[in-house]
Amino acid sequence: MKNKPKAYKALRAYTGLRSKELQDLMKPTGLSISALSKRLCGLLEWKRADMYAILRFLDLPDDYLPILFPEDIYEDFVYDARSA
Repeated sequence: MKNKPKAYKALRAYTGLRSKELQDLMKPTGLSISALSKRLCGLLEWKRADMYAILRFLDLPDDYLPILFPEDIYEDFVYDARSA
């Protein structure tokens, strides 16, 4: 069986760049670790309020929403240090 690529690559990357762990996203969203994990794996959809709460938590502007939560959750992520 072929492994799936990691979903939400940019969200994972920016969380690390902000010296946060993925489980730290539980605090601004109020999600349990199970619910958070299902969303990070692409098994459940994110709620808009949770997406914006994560942007605020990571201190990122609203225009990062389509970067952190792309339509194709497996899309390639290219980090541009000038924009972070």
